Amino acid sequence: MSSQEPKGRPTPKRAEARASRRMRTRVPSDPKQARKVARTRMSEARMRERAALYTGEDRLLPARDQGPIRMRIRQLVDSRLSSGEVFLPIAILVMFAAFSQNRTVILFVNTVWTVMLVLVIADGAWTAFSIARMLRREFPETTRRASHIGYGVLRSLTMRVMRLPKPRYGLGGKPKQPKVPKAYREVIGR
Repeated sequence: MSSQEPKGRPTPKRAEARASRRMRTRVPSDPKQARKVARTRMSEARMRERAALYTGEDRLLPARDQGPIRMRIRQLVDSRLSSGEVFLPIAILVMFAAFSQNRTVILFVNTVWTVMLVLVIADGAWTAFSIARMLRREFPETTRRASHIGYGVLRSLTMRVMRLPKPRYGLGGKPKQPKVPKAYREVIGR
């Protein structure tokens, strides 16, 4: 005897199940109506997927972000500060300072730019090494190591506020709940 509890309803007959599936996928014969139905379904699917980027619900995430390996990589990357997070703001400052006519300012900007590039490269290498070590230790059966490492390095180069799926871990590895915009709250039921 199975240890599962009864589901509380009878199993539908095959004909009933087929009819139910056909009704869900049925599209109108009028091409204009069919396009409208297709657009509505696609819009709802995109809204659910976008909401999942804020909540981190694995089964609704885009294929690129699904799975326990990608979730663990996001946790590893999000739990530490990386130089890639400050690269874009510094690059903007360097760009504006480059228009200066003062030689001292230009020399300072070039030095800051060079140091920043070295830091980003070193941090990317360290992130790649950390992810590779984690994959060997926790997921030895994985075969797509290079794509997982690339995913983590690109995530570390993105500013924290712009990362999608939203970080679920703060600096130091403390779990946190990401803020969900009002437009997506009704989709996910919060």
